[in-house]
Amino acid sequence: MVSINIHSFWSRCSRVFLMGAIALSMGGLLVFAGCSKNGGSAQSGELLMTIQWPASSTEKSEKPVLESAKIFRGDYDTVRNEFTSKLRFENEDQKKEALKNPMISAQVEQMTLNKLIFLTLVKHDAKKENITVSDEEIKKFKSEHLKSIGGTMSFKKILESEHITENEFDQNLKDELLIKKFVESRSTFQPVREAEARQWYNTNPQFFDLKERIKASHILLKFIESNVQQEKEKSARDNPVANAFRTFGQEPKVNADEVSAQVESERKQVLEKTQQLLAQLKKGTLSFEDAARKNSEDYASGVFGGKLDYLYQATTAPSFWNAAMTVVKDNKAGKKPFPFLIAEPVKSVFGYHIIRVEDYKKAGVQSFAEAKEDITQLLEQQRKQQLLLDWVNNKRKAVSIEFEDAYEKKDLFKDAFGNKSKAALSPEHVGVIGQPAGAVTPEEKPYQNTAKSKG
Repeated sequence: MVSINIHSFWSRCSRVFLMGAIALSMGGLLVFAGCSKNGGSAQSGELLMTIQWPASSTEKSEKPVLESAKIFRGDYDTVRNEFTSKLRFENEDQKKEALKNPMISAQVEQMTLNKLIFLTLVKHDAKKENITVSDEEIKKFKSEHLKSIGGTMSFKKILESEHITENEFDQNLKDELLIKKFVESRSTFQPVREAEARQWYNTNPQFFDLKERIKASHILLKFIESNVQQEKEKSARDNPVANAFRTFGQEPKVNADEVSAQVESERKQVLEKTQQLLAQLKKGTLSFEDAARKNSEDYASGVFGGKLDYLYQATTAPSFWNAAMTVVKDNKAGKKPFPFLIAEPVKSVFGYHIIRVEDYKKAGVQSFAEAKEDITQLLEQQRKQQLLLDWVNNKRKAVSIEFEDAYEKKDLFKDAFGNKSKAALSPEHVGVIGQPAGAVTPEEKPYQNTAKSKG
């Protein structure tokens, strides 16, 4: 299975918006109920698939009454675009090349379909159980948490960086709150007790024997040299003069010295901007938190005033770690009290950092009191995931999913699996990209998860 690194808006805001958004993975079932760009209303006239299940309140008859939900091409396209937009590559050209890989494309198809199916099933049962999320609840939830990310301006900055509108965000927040309510309404759901958290702490000591770590805040002004180099080279190849050469059948050469000079000029501009911002912080004319929210190009920490979680040497840029540890050494000697603003910008592969060292912890065993909150959140998230996963698997046994001919015409099987015929595909491919010819049809047997179908 090809591994795809997908980052959602929710992962950036997990400390504020719905700790631990639902992410399930089991037997090929991947469900990401994250912040997508589909508002649930985007539809094209083309029907993609129909999900059917027996109506629960009908009397027995020769022909059972079925309920159904229809999913349209527009729904599919918006969710698929969401997943592809979150693929992390150095540039768009690399992403386009990766998506030409049939196995990566097939996995994105699978994730898209599973998310659509999952949301359809949850919304259907939530409606039957009168579980709803009102617009007033959305407004209340946002107002309670906006302060934690620096207010409305920081929120709008995140929306802009993620290329989504506030209406799209609200729709997806509504979906998230509905899923949260739905899971917590299950009779089998029980909050994690302290005794359970303590037992997990006692039986997993390897997670609490921690190496030395620093706590810091930072403001990042990006300068990734390889990206800037590619950008300048591309600009040199695509300008009007270069295109004029191509008109006469000549491919223009990129002047390496000129490109290097442009890269160095941009580096100096970023450094100068960083130094000016740092000077304001030293004078006290601007608070570090406000500066981070307005200027930091690390949006995940910027909205929280630049605050980072505890950092370990193995996962921190060497220049960042070394600069912070110099402060720690002086702090131990009584010279530099925390928090301490480092006097010069620190350069890493990501750009220039303004760093404020907040705290230091030496290597040692973390106490249960320190770990309790994180353990409780972890176990509760696992409990919700398992409950929802069991529900989804059971629900999928009772429904049939029928793909329309228009979807079959895309012939994604040929793209993903070469010339292998649809009928010859193994059971785990059923429902991954479409319903293969020769596979069990919805009329013969309800759609089941792949782990069950193998037996």
